[in-house]
Amino acid sequence: MSKDTKLTDDETVTDMVVCDRLPKLEKDWNEHAKSHKMLSWAHQFMLDHKGGEVKFLNNIGVNLQKVNDSTVRCIAVVDHPDCFVGLSCLKLTFETAQIEIEINPYTLVIPYTPKDEEGSCEAVEVAPGLEVA
Repeated sequence: MSKDTKLTDDETVTDMVVCDRLPKLEKDWNEHAKSHKMLSWAHQFMLDHKGGEVKFLNNIGVNLQKVNDSTVRCIAVVDHPDCFVGLSCLKLTFETAQIEIEINPYTLVIPYTPKDEEGSCEAVEVAPGLEVA
């Protein structure tokens, strides 16, 4: 959260700008995000999906949408610190691969529900609602 951001009684932490919640990556994660394996994954993601298609990455709790051949959008992230690390890693990977990644104002924060397995970024099942632009 930026130091200028103040929450009113009606706001929650999920109302914050998602980019403000992305952690700075440690050296190992930084290197992983820029690795050949991750860059190949990013390019393959772009090849495997058509514009508008959505993919939920269950292992890191991030929902991505291919916008066009040069842009991907994060449409949701699970509200868990590990998921924000994952999104931060993906952001660096796509940027290194010279693929634009759109986060704000498109990304919704999905409530986190603990699961039996540690480190899982599962989303809460919620009824679909209207998207507010």
